[in-house]
Amino acid sequence: MKMAQDWPDVPVVLHKNGVLENEFLNMFTDKKMQDLVAQLGLAPDLALSPIWNLRTKMPSHAETVVPWHQDNSYYEERTWDEPFLTIWTPLVDATVENGCMQVVKGAHVTGKTAKHTVGTTTNSWYTELSEQACAKELLGKRNGTLSKD
Repeated sequence: MKMAQDWPDVPVVLHKNGVLENEFLNMFTDKKMQDLVAQLGLAPDLALSPIWNLRTKMPSHAETVVPWHQDNSYYEERTWDEPFLTIWTPLVDATVENGCMQVVKGAHVTGKTAKHTVGTTTNSWYTELSEQACAKELLGKRNGTLSKD
């Protein structure tokens, strides 16, 4: 938090710098991580994607608030049928207050990618999925509302 106090936009700079430090590369290539991926049937032909490998998130930093989305919305549509694995590894305590990940139960079941926008609810570069689109396109709910269970 001290870093963000001294330099409020450090999360954006860290992401946009485009350099994946060796410590993070080592984490992705660790034997335990490779074994986990193998158990999911995605090895040995697995490549580390250059998209969003490291994203910093600071509490109360509007530019790094990530709206609802599907990870594959960052990839070209022609790749949506390929298996992708996203591993979210928080480096600090993940709480609601500091921006933990949330998942919409059952949104993955159809295998569809819903329509996403950019900059609709945030002033950022993130793709966004409205709750209405998620409810209708992924959960088949005609009223377009997500239940809070």
